[in-house]
Amino acid sequence: MKTLGWREWATLPAIRVPALRVLLAVIAGALAIGQLEVETQLLTIVIGVLVTAAGIAAALAFGLGAREVAGNLLAGAYLRDTYPVGTHIATGECEGTVKSVDALGTVLAVGDDSEVVVPNMTLVRSAVRVSLPEPEADQDELGEI
Repeated sequence: MKTLGWREWATLPAIRVPALRVLLAVIAGALAIGQLEVETQLLTIVIGVLVTAAGIAAALAFGLGAREVAGNLLAGAYLRDTYPVGTHIATGECEGTVKSVDALGTVLAVGDDSEVVVPNMTLVRSAVRVSLPEPEADQDELGEI
């Protein structure tokens, strides 16, 4: 693991520098108050509550932001079995043959030699018209003519 030198720290994105300054100021203030032998229990509780609230807010924001991605991932696992490659499907404005079911979207080959990526949750939430591919007959089953 590489340790960052002072030059690397100086080039960190602008958002990290103010956060580091605030963190250093809080730590320095707490140490200064502790050296003055002032009771710091209330200050420690307030800082703990603020850090906990910031953590809960960040977790909530991440959870709500990742909800759609997680839904598409789970829907992709379901759709791999439901619509195998080669199945012709139509939903809403999109109609085409399933080329692949990826983690976040299903790739459809449409008639004009192009591809459309439909989010997996769209295929789970809406009505889908399905036409299964015709099974290829083996020569042994057809027999000789």
